Amino acid sequence: MAFAEIRPVVGSVTRILLVEDDPVFARAVAVLLAEVSQGPAAVRFAVDQVADLQAARQHLSHHRPHAALLDLELKDSGGLDTLRRLKAMAPRLPVVVLTATADQGLAQEALRLGAQDYLVKDDVRAPALARALTYAIERQRSLDWMAVDARRLTALLDSLGQAVIGLEVMRDADGGWRELRLRILNRRAESFLGDSARNLTGARLDRAAPFLAQAPGLTALLKRVAERGEPGATEVAHPQGGWFRIAVNRLQAERNLALILTVAEITEARQREAELRAAVERAEAADNAKSQVLSAISHDVRTPLNSIVGFTDLIRLEAFGPLNHPQYGAYVNDIAEAAGQLQSVVDDMLERRRFEEMQRLEGGYRHLIDLAPDLIAVVRGAVVEMINPAGAALLGVWPAETLVGRRLTPYLGGECQVWAAENWQTLLAEGEGGAGRRATRLVNAAGQTVDVELAAMPFDDSTGPARPGDPPAVMIVARDVTERLRTTRALEQREARLSRILEAMVDGLVIYDDQGVVETYNPAAERLFGYPAEQVIGRDVTLLLPEGISRGGAPLKLKGRGLDSGGEVKGRRMDGSEVPLEVTVSVMRLQARTLFIAVIRDVTERHQVEERLRYLATRDPLTGLPNRSLFADHLDRALARAGALERRLAVLLIDLDQFKTINDTMGHLMGDRVLQVVGRRLEAFLRPGDFAARHSGDEFTVILDPVDDQDQANQMAARLLERLAEPMTIDGREIFTTGSLGVIVYPDGGEDGTTLMRHVDTAVNHAKLGGRNTVQAYTGVLSEGLARRLELENGLRRAIERDELHLLYQPKMDLTRGRVVGAEALLRWTSPHHGAVSPAEFVPIAEACGLIGTIGDWVIRRACADIQTLEKAGSELVPIAVNLSPRQFRRQDLPGEIAAILETYGVRSDQLELELTESMLVEDAETAVAALSALKQLGLRLSIDDFGTGYSSLSYLKRFPIDYLKIDQSFVRDIPANSDDMAITKAIIAMGTSLGLKLIAEGVESEDQVRFLVGNGVLLGQGFHYARPLDRDTFAAFVARANGG
Repeated sequence: MAFAEIRPVVGSVTRILLVEDDPVFARAVAVLLAEVSQGPAAVRFAVDQVADLQAARQHLSHHRPHAALLDLELKDSGGLDTLRRLKAMAPRLPVVVLTATADQGLAQEALRLGAQDYLVKDDVRAPALARALTYAIERQRSLDWMAVDARRLTALLDSLGQAVIGLEVMRDADGGWRELRLRILNRRAESFLGDSARNLTGARLDRAAPFLAQAPGLTALLKRVAERGEPGATEVAHPQGGWFRIAVNRLQAERNLALILTVAEITEARQREAELRAAVERAEAADNAKSQVLSAISHDVRTPLNSIVGFTDLIRLEAFGPLNHPQYGAYVNDIAEAAGQLQSVVDDMLERRRFEEMQRLEGGYRHLIDLAPDLIAVVRGAVVEMINPAGAALLGVWPAETLVGRRLTPYLGGECQVWAAENWQTLLAEGEGGAGRRATRLVNAAGQTVDVELAAMPFDDSTGPARPGDPPAVMIVARDVTERLRTTRALEQREARLSRILEAMVDGLVIYDDQGVVETYNPAAERLFGYPAEQVIGRDVTLLLPEGISRGGAPLKLKGRGLDSGGEVKGRRMDGSEVPLEVTVSVMRLQARTLFIAVIRDVTERHQVEERLRYLATRDPLTGLPNRSLFADHLDRALARAGALERRLAVLLIDLDQFKTINDTMGHLMGDRVLQVVGRRLEAFLRPGDFAARHSGDEFTVILDPVDDQDQANQMAARLLERLAEPMTIDGREIFTTGSLGVIVYPDGGEDGTTLMRHVDTAVNHAKLGGRNTVQAYTGVLSEGLARRLELENGLRRAIERDELHLLYQPKMDLTRGRVVGAEALLRWTSPHHGAVSPAEFVPIAEACGLIGTIGDWVIRRACADIQTLEKAGSELVPIAVNLSPRQFRRQDLPGEIAAILETYGVRSDQLELELTESMLVEDAETAVAALSALKQLGLRLSIDDFGTGYSSLSYLKRFPIDYLKIDQSFVRDIPANSDDMAITKAIIAMGTSLGLKLIAEGVESEDQVRFLVGNGVLLGQGFHYARPLDRDTFAAFVARANGG
């Protein structure tokens, strides 16, 4: 519920919801607020008053007040529970408690529960009341904005790429440093600390994250920043591995002191720094080694070479005398030529240009190539001149130097060998054309295939080839894409699976974005709407679902409600026709995008089944008239309307005279034809606004709405009786029938449907006693029936204390195996004055006089006591079902009361079942769902009793957490003779099966009925065919016999 989010403005109307059951005080509040609403500078208040929380809920469903004035003591609620329930209805509605109790503790608790103020009625004055309401609205508005700001701050912190930790500095009484408490954590902080913010918030730092408290230098840094306010940073090691840089800043807010820690992972940065330092050290070592080599070559090689060359020159000049042997001259020439060649090589190595080239190659970027993650190699053809460690690792060879001078051919795939043979010209040409990398495969030393992307580029080799005729140097770069391709293939397979799933789905699937644009539309949706996918994708989803698609990120709407679990809307097909749909919408967030997934099901057939079932459940199949259930519902609505309009209506009850004689003498078929004719005559008699129904057997009811008085009702009843007495011709036979007719007028003869029907039944009985074919108006004079009712009511009030009530148990049977699987506890009353009184007679009396709750509690206790007794006796136990009355079901503390009874008698929850009627559940479906859920949480099993006599819809029933549907005996009784009853029973079975419920048939009295029920999937039943209701001990013996115990 959204409430008006505006502050009170002078001249505008501020609407106040007053929840107060004292009309005098309510008028006083309205007068007080009217006083302060006078004048041009005043805030104008308008008061809407309701008397209880039920009315408040109804009001809030249609109106948006600015604030509420709440009396804690109401007819349907009391104490602080009143405040809790109102806040549950409208959490953001500002509430000012206005009560007669001046209790400071109560006031504080009310404020803690969300009230904005607490005023005592005796002390209320107009200015104070207006001020309290104004402040309440302003405070609620501030709280709303604070909540929005908090959510924005949380979202902002969570979006940061670093962990953010807020610490509160806790000091002792002297202001000294005591400890640090965690107050703020974003999501990355949760990952860093290894726990959720919910668990960590408020914890001491040294306990929640001891590795931080023990980190060298961090505690000193925190204290220094807290005292001086100067930001600082340090690096710490994480226990799970890795290094993190923690920056610390101080945040001072009045007396509170906080430290904000920003944590960034620097593990890779430290590794890169270490690798760069190692590379620099290697480069420096290489430079030193080269310098030493060059120095040695310059001094230790060149000097002796100069001496050799000089000495050979002296010998050839015969400075030491002639050479006596010719071969000596050849030797000297060879030595001189070799020394010259060696001297040329040394000079070339020492040449400054060559030295600078080596410096450029080795010191400039060689260490960067070594650190590269891809394979980088300099080759001539297929021969390696240089390769980095990553490349050697990719090929499965170590160290990298072992590949220098070797051919790459063993590691190249087929097309790579072709490229190498042409000195990579194909790849070089593609690189110049901008094509870049080629996908190919290499083979590592272990024979495994490696998927790579390969590129080649010319290498700036200013020194030229090592040998004349060698091809120019080429640098090749290969990136390992094996894992990426594996992931891509997995994604493609997943996409294919999803596509097959979408195609195989029976339900339609439509995915649209936050602007309503359709992105996915499966084949089932095509069949459902008739549009092909190409005509829907990219268009607005309202093409298919014209009812309320909300923009701005909100999901599909149904009459103002978001469909997070499911609901029904109208869809539009391609041919323009409408189709009822059940739509379930869920939200999917993909990075910055929000998508909505709508699963759509055509519920046309379900509606048809519901409509058929509703008709069968509310119409008499013989006459087509409404049945008793629908009549009762219509009567309640007619009474409510008549009460609101302050007018009269009349109820007629017609009992056909001697109808049994027609059945007995002419046959049931003729009797049915007579009933049909009576039904048509009733319908022809009705005026607009009147209503007729078949009540039962040969009884019919009529509502005359409106009537002026009792005389008009009597006159219309007499005319109806004359019309019914007219002869009817059926199959050529003239038949006469009359009726006894009772008349009662609302509100003279009763103010509710039950009372009116009871009194009109008394009247029709008087008509029968008066000689039949007469009209009898109810006069209010007590008849024998009324006297008996009073006597029974008085007797019921003492029946429990006099131990006049007892329970009988009717077994529930497995229809296929003949085993007892449970029992229904049936209440019986033996009155000392009236003897055995039928439950059909005393239960309505108990309900009417308010005793049903007390009697119902006694039934639960006695059933649990009998279970306890049977268990102690060693008898086989089966679940016992007890019937709940509407009054019991409406009690909010019912689950707690039942739990206490189970504990008192030591009975397990699975040994007790509860049976409820349809009318109890559909009267207030939302409350019923909550109550049933609370009972289910105890472990109890739940049944709907006498199913089929009401008119629940599937949309209601599927929400109730029930276990069993009990098919009413009125449908089972005439099976298989009555085809209508068989049709209704089959419809009930189909509905129960579709909802996944177990079915129990009541009133099973023959083997034919058993065969019909089992053949249609009903496996459980009860009735006289197996056993009449039994007392406890006889029932235990019956179970033992049936179950072989």
